[in-house]
Amino acid sequence: MGSSAGDPAAYSNTVRIGYARVSGRTQDHQLQLDALAAADCRDIVIETASTRTDRPKLRQALAVLKPGDTLVIYKPERVRPLDERTPRAAGGPTARP
Repeated sequence: MGSSAGDPAAYSNTVRIGYARVSGRTQDHQLQLDALAAADCRDIVIETASTRTDRPKLRQALAVLKPGDTLVIYKPERVRPLDERTPRAAGGPTARP
């Protein structure tokens, strides 16, 4: 009996990708990086952006997600939803498959 495409067991090579963001160059990502590492993120995308509308690194992270992968965002309330795939939950770190 095989796993169906909607079954999490069907994804054998899934990854957790972390997203850390600060709004200015004088701010430090370290707290976020520590939390994302503790959340077992294999890859972490780091973004420093002072604009509220453009998140190129977030878009890049969303583009590489495959079925079964999880995007983990330390402070999702600081990430304005870019499209229907961007998490909208508050709290942190938050994982979204």
